[in-house]
Amino acid sequence: MSKSYYADYVNHCLRFYFRYFPVKGFKNDIDKTNYTAVEKIVKKLDMTDIEVLRTVFMQDGTVISENISIAAEKHGKERKQIWSLVNYVTSKIAKERKLV
Repeated sequence: MSKSYYADYVNHCLRFYFRYFPVKGFKNDIDKTNYTAVEKIVKKLDMTDIEVLRTVFMQDGTVISENISIAAEKHGKERKQIWSLVNYVTSKIAKERKLV
């Protein structure tokens, strides 16, 4: 399966969301729009999935596959499950942001 054209952008939005939640202010309207889109999708998830995503996107590394391996070990899940979650959430955020 190849990576979608919007994956890096949405992953950046997810990293920003999890690292700076809750944001007190935004530098610009684009950051606010991205944050709001992520928040809307994340709020629909259960707490277990949110914690898994937090683990993935709070890692210092930028290589998503390494971060997913860390999250799989920490949460006792299969890498495939976490990839599915990340792909699902990324797709939903991309649609919310009208990237697709």
